[in-house]
Amino acid sequence: MRSCTKTVKLALVDYYYPLIYKSRIGSYTGRSVEFFKLVGEYVKDLCIQFERYDSYRDANGTVPNLGGVLQAISDGKAFTELSCQQLEIGYMGMFDVSPPAGVDQLALYTGDRGSKTWSPISFFIPFSTSVLLLAIASVLLVEGVSAVMTKRSKLANKIMVALSSYCFTMGFALLFFAYNAGYQGMAIATKPTAILLYEEILDQFRSGAKQWYFRSVGVFDFSSLPGIPYQEEMDVQKLINIMCDSDGEVVASMYHVEYLELILAERPLGCRIVKLEVEPPTHPELTIAYRYFLADFYYFLFPKTIDRKLREQISFVSHSIFQSDHRESIFNRKALDVRSFPALDNTIPPVDWSALSFYSIGVIVLIWAVLCLVSIVVFIIELAHYRYVRFWMASLKRSFKQ
Repeated sequence: MRSCTKTVKLALVDYYYPLIYKSRIGSYTGRSVEFFKLVGEYVKDLCIQFERYDSYRDANGTVPNLGGVLQAISDGKAFTELSCQQLEIGYMGMFDVSPPAGVDQLALYTGDRGSKTWSPISFFIPFSTSVLLLAIASVLLVEGVSAVMTKRSKLANKIMVALSSYCFTMGFALLFFAYNAGYQGMAIATKPTAILLYEEILDQFRSGAKQWYFRSVGVFDFSSLPGIPYQEEMDVQKLINIMCDSDGEVVASMYHVEYLELILAERPLGCRIVKLEVEPPTHPELTIAYRYFLADFYYFLFPKTIDRKLREQISFVSHSIFQSDHRESIFNRKALDVRSFPALDNTIPPVDWSALSFYSIGVIVLIWAVLCLVSIVVFIIELAHYRYVRFWMASLKRSFKQ
């Protein structure tokens, strides 16, 4: 379509950072906001020369004068005018992982994630100040009640009471935090990521791509023949083409039509195909835009240099499998290999990310829940036993006196 006059390199290393969320003052922030700011500054200085002359607009022009998606991005209105429908960004609540308890938890959510020293286990902070204070108060309370009820002073008994109360406190704190953060789709509740190489994608297409059943899929065709299904604006393809003219890798996904996310990484081989899949929230009734999960779009990119026969084969397979009359089978998630956010080569994955999956964290929570339950049962039995013994001894004394 044109030759690039300059190249921009974007490295969104912290891909666990929320796409977008609302701050306490009402402004929108997140990696998508920062990204579109960079894209907006980049496209403002671009001049577009149309390959085919359009009768209702000039053959040449600047990006801000194009209208549609590109003009919205260059004007800083990408989050309300991507579909030219003045949509409120609140409807993208599927990725709204803003902390419900204020700014204090914001550092926990957006802290050093993505760094070499970070691990999802850091979400569980059993030795934080608040939890330690709660544990100390619990120990003193339980020990005081136990001392009054049982009149015991042995060291072993004190140790047992302290461990029981601390297990109870830790179990409660971990379960509460897991419920507070897990349903919001945080990295703590996602599965390890995976990348499908371009050659693997082509092999799957050649074999019929039967294992690719998942909700809704479209294909961006960077050839002269547009292959975008459904009813997206053509400006979206122009934006992709602008970013893809640079030597690099582009990952693009359209969420319920209105939202476009691009990631450009330095890559000399051109565009690769990347498969995307997003986990729905555990508690959909708490998510504003849960209904949009039924209409998520996932796009695959393939380079302009692809041969015509293979391009037609890819288009045929994708359109035949993912058309609307197959939607029920897609919703049933048949043969679905669930994946989370894409892990690009230029990102730094957290330490031991693959080993610490959602299931292993669930096992941790289960262990603490068992400890919590055991501590409660033991303590109740203990108090009941000593109370019964004291009552029985008092009854014996009264019977002997009589």
